[in-house]
Amino acid sequence: MRALVLVVALAGCDRVFGLESTDAQVGNGDALRVGAGLVAYYPMDELRPTAAACAPEVIAQRDGNCTDGMPTVVDGHLGKAYSFVPTRDIRVNADGALDPAHFSVATWIRFHAAPDKSVCPINRGSGPGADNVWQICFDSARIVYWVGKMQFPVNQTFVADTWYHLALTFDGTMLTGYLDGTLLASGAAILLPYDNDPMTLGADLDNGSADNPIDADLDDVRLYDRPLTTMEVTSLATE
Repeated sequence: MRALVLVVALAGCDRVFGLESTDAQVGNGDALRVGAGLVAYYPMDELRPTAAACAPEVIAQRDGNCTDGMPTVVDGHLGKAYSFVPTRDIRVNADGALDPAHFSVATWIRFHAAPDKSVCPINRGSGPGADNVWQICFDSARIVYWVGKMQFPVNQTFVADTWYHLALTFDGTMLTGYLDGTLLASGAAILLPYDNDPMTLGADLDNGSADNPIDADLDDVRLYDRPLTTMEVTSLATE
C-alpha cells in the first residue's frame, strides 16, 4: 500500500504544483510540458520544403511562412533548432486564436555573436507602422520587454554560443519579463489592438518590412492564452 501511494503522488506532482506534462515526445526530443493554455507551439525540429508552410506548428497546424528564404536546422537546446541569419525570418499569419488578451510567449535563443545593436527575435505587430502588441528585443547590453507602447529594458550581458530562455507574460494589466526562469522586469502596460499583422520569428516587422533581424538560433517557441506562473516559466527554463 505504501508503494502504491508513492507512485500516485509522484505521478500527480506536476498538477499539484500547477504544471501540466505529458509523456508524448514532440519532434526530435522536445517534451511538451506546461501544456495548459498552449495555443501555438513550434518545436523547430524540421523545416518543410514549401516556403508557405515551412515551419510546422503542432497544436493546430498554424505553420509559419519563410518569406525571404529558409533558416537552417541545427542542434538545439531541445532536439533541433532553427538557425537564422539577418536575411531570414518566419511569419505566422494572423489567427483569432493567436490574439489572447492575456498571454505568455516563450522561446530559447543562442546568439552566433554577442548582440551589438537592436535585434528582435519574436514579436507580434500592430498597425501599419512600427508598433507591436508584444515584443522581446535586445539592444546591445540590454534585454527589452514590450507590451504595446510600454518598454521595460534591463541591463544584461549576453555571449555567443550560450542558450538563454526568454519569457514574457501579460495578465491584462501587468507585463512580466523573465530570463532563464528569473523574473527581470514587471510593470503596467496597455495592449494595442490585434490586427492582420503576423507573429514574426527572427526579426521585427516594421512598416510592412523585416527590421532588427537576429543572427542567432531559436528553439521551442510557445504562445499561451494565459499568463504562466513564475513556477511554470521556471519549469520551461530548466528543461
